[in-house]
Amino acid sequence: MPTGVYKRTEKMKKNISKGLIGRECKQETKDKIGKANRGRKRTQKQKDNVSIGTKIGMKKSGASKKISKTKKGVKLTQEHKDNIKTGMKKRKERDGYINSLEARKKLRKPKSKKGKRNIRLGAIQRIKNTKGQIQPNYNRKACVFFKMLNKKYNLKGFYAENKGEFYIKELGYFLDFYSKKYNLVIEWNEADHYNEKGNLNEEHRQRQCEIKRLLKCHFINIRQKAFNEERIFARIEKIIN
Repeated sequence: MPTGVYKRTEKMKKNISKGLIGRECKQETKDKIGKANRGRKRTQKQKDNVSIGTKIGMKKSGASKKISKTKKGVKLTQEHKDNIKTGMKKRKERDGYINSLEARKKLRKPKSKKGKRNIRLGAIQRIKNTKGQIQPNYNRKACVFFKMLNKKYNLKGFYAENKGEFYIKELGYFLDFYSKKYNLVIEWNEADHYNEKGNLNEEHRQRQCEIKRLLKCHFINIRQKAFNEERIFARIEKIIN
């Protein structure tokens, strides 16, 4: 039988390591390992390998599930929460998950009109793919009024409770009310659509401009707070006659 000192190749070391992952050691063996490693400084790579090995071992033995059950419903102190937060932050910094200052500035940078539209269209498509037909939130009070307009002027308009809101796929917008017959758009605006000065928000003004530019339509804004039925009737009559 050959004698002497043998050097293990990297492949051999990896195979031995894989074989030892999740293996239960006797308490005597654990004590010996602990004593040998006491005061020893590990490299970052060694720390990462130990962490991976621990995770795999816990998963195989089912220890992680046992810990989860024992910790379920336990209220953490503020100090404990802060320690967890600090630990997660350090881990992210170590693994390079935290964005640089330059990257954070880019993320905070206001998106262009095209960028906003692409984000909006992507979100709508993602919802359609996962949930099927998309149905935006709508105002029931507005639908009662739109129903009356259709009946009074025969507008044949689309709205949430009548064939669903008309969707402009080029812009990713749903219209509160749209009459193809008269190319008429009516938007019902709640209080949060206006700023402190009582003017329509920049976002909604931009939305209106994009819709008018694409459809070349008549556009009526209804402010819920200052709702005036007669004034709206007068505007519609001017458009259809």
